[in-house]
Formats: sequence, structure tokens, C-alpha cells
Amino acid sequence: MHLILDNYSHHKHHKVKAWREAHPRFLFHFIPTSFSWLNRVEAWFSALQRQVMDRGSFDDMADLQATLGRYVRGHNRQAMPPQWNVKADAILTRLAHIRQNLRNGALGKHQGIR
Repeated sequence: MHLILDNYSHHKHHKVKAWREAHPRFLFHFIPTSFSWLNRVEAWFSALQRQVMDRGSFDDMADLQATLGRYVRGHNRQAMPPQWNVKADAILTRLAHIRQNLRNGALGKHQGIR
């Protein structure tokens, strides 16, 4: 099982290390701190929390679901597609480098791959 995690230092704690050693089936992959798509997901849920959940009072589950549905529809009407700021050639070059390292077994723990 591959787990994609943020790059906080929690994974360096001795209890987490012990758990990982006891569960070798789980492979941790750590994303860079500034990984843009994950930052956008976190920002979206943060806005949802602040603008809907913190301000809301819901009578029942149906009321909560209706409120969340309105928020999502309103957000999607105003949504802007992401703007890539990395050239495709740079991404392809990096992928080729990673593939080569995988073939050679050169990727180490510092990149979250065992």
C-alpha cells in the first residue's frame, strides 16, 4: 500500500518509525513542502471550514448536505483552472531522471521510498 503524505517531520518520530518497521506493506511517499495541488486542496477545505462550517448551524444531515451543495456549486461557478508555471520539458526531464534512479535502485529514504 502506497501512502502519499505531506512532508512534516512527524514521520521521523520513533513511534512512527517503529510502526513503519512493523508494517512493511505500507510504503510512505513524502511530497515536497510546496507541492501546489495539495496546497490547493488544503486551501479549498480551509475555505469551506471558515465560510460554511464555522458559520453554520445545521438542523440535520439534509440541511448540512444542502448547504455544502450550494457552497460547491457557487465555488465551481467562480473556479479558475490552475496555471502551470513549469514547462513540460522540465517535468519530462525530471521523470526520466526518476525512472533511471528507480532502475538503478538509487532512490533512498530521503525521498520517502524504501
